[in-house]
Amino acid sequence: MGLHTSSFSDPVSDKVLLTLAYAHSSLLSPLSFDLIREISSYFGFQSSLVPALCGNTLRLFDVKGKTMRESMLNVRITVGAVYSFLDNEEILVVGGHPEAASAWLISAITSKARVLEDMGTRRAWPGICAFRESGYVFGGGFPSVCSAEKWDWRAGKWTSLRGMTYPRFAFTPCRHGYVIYLVDFSQSHKKVEVFGVNSEAFSTLPMRLPGFYCVSSLCFIVDGGLVVLCEASPSESVRWRLGREGKTEIAKIRSQGIRPYSPCPLLRYKDAVYYSSFDDRQLISFDLRTETFQKEIWSNETISTIK
Repeated sequence: MGLHTSSFSDPVSDKVLLTLAYAHSSLLSPLSFDLIREISSYFGFQSSLVPALCGNTLRLFDVKGKTMRESMLNVRITVGAVYSFLDNEEILVVGGHPEAASAWLISAITSKARVLEDMGTRRAWPGICAFRESGYVFGGGFPSVCSAEKWDWRAGKWTSLRGMTYPRFAFTPCRHGYVIYLVDFSQSHKKVEVFGVNSEAFSTLPMRLPGFYCVSSLCFIVDGGLVVLCEASPSESVRWRLGREGKTEIAKIRSQGIRPYSPCPLLRYKDAVYYSSFDDRQLISFDLRTETFQKEIWSNETISTIK
């Protein structure tokens, strides 16, 4: 297969094949709790929450229940920080602007923040992605760096990884199975790298990204392919897709002034992907059927939609 993953399409037959692939995968030990958790997550039993951090405020958007919970934090998160849910319902927050090595864990239940030891590298707008109770941080900074590191929740410390081959900045990594995809249109190298969670090693895919420049991008898996959205102009975005057989396609779509960037990995729910914006009380969705953006302004009482 062109991608290092199994299909992410919706038909039940594909999901059964994925289950069998997991059960026979050489990467996995015999059936275990971790395997069951991975399959359950794939079948849709994962969280429906999207976090948004702005200053000393945490907002949790529930895209399933269409509700929002707002809490005050005991720390202040600066612009340039990125964050991701861990499996233990904590949010790992790292970095800031100007470049910072700061890191926190914020409980999604109590909204209390715990200061962690600093990362080994100061970062602004790095890429972040979580797997189980570990968080992986890639690149970031001015100029962008190749270094990467891992927060190990069980050990309670940061571990330096071998580092990417190419620097990256202001991008949204996405994970499927045991692979994290790293795609960044802001760099001249135009290379796509993948990170193996088990091997903790990076490898470079053979294709190059199109030759245009975008300052930020979103990345997610859908229908067995890797999809990247990036800003071409204030009113237009570019959708680049890498299929399972290594085929690529590119198209322009209307973005209606909505910027395709998120400081947190995207949430796939039904036929849309959701992410939080930098703006106060805003949640953005991208409809996978119509390929249109939608901005929703939430309050604790009402939800209004801007199309």
